[in-house]
Amino acid sequence: MNNKNFKRIFLCFIVAFSIFIFSACNNNNKAQSKSITKEEYIENLIELSDILNNANSKDFEKIFDISNENIEERKKLLNEFKTPYAEFIKITPPKDFEDVHSKFESSFNSFLDCFDIALNITGKETEQELLDIVQTVTENVQVFILDFAEGLVLLYPSIENDENLSKYFEKFESMQ
Repeated sequence: MNNKNFKRIFLCFIVAFSIFIFSACNNNNKAQSKSITKEEYIENLIELSDILNNANSKDFEKIFDISNENIEERKKLLNEFKTPYAEFIKITPPKDFEDVHSKFESSFNSFLDCFDIALNITGKETEQELLDIVQTVTENVQVFILDFAEGLVLLYPSIENDENLSKYFEKFESMQ
């Protein structure tokens, strides 16, 4: 396989990954230094989901477009996507949600790493470098999906069994 075709295949992989992320995930965030309530935590998570679901897929694809040599445009778009996740990670969760937050933090850090990887792709990588990038992105996607799912599993009983949180149950189920 020549390097040009490999780069096109790699770009397709990255675009497919981005589309998957748009359709598979849900969450939001507000940076906070003090612990927030369970309700606020879940509302932040739902807002993050809404932001991701409403994101413009064309802009998202521009981040991963290695033929787009306008690095400043890619950085600007990247920061727009990264900021809500980075802010959510900084939240001090309610004590009962510390394990949940740990899983979401790991998940979102892996997700953010994929954006950083995309930004650093120049289009001049060798075939081996691209293979290494694909492997790293694949591993990050696996961590993102697994840890996100584990976070939801840990969060689920709190929403299902708490009278004050039950109003979020329907929205939470749509995130799974």
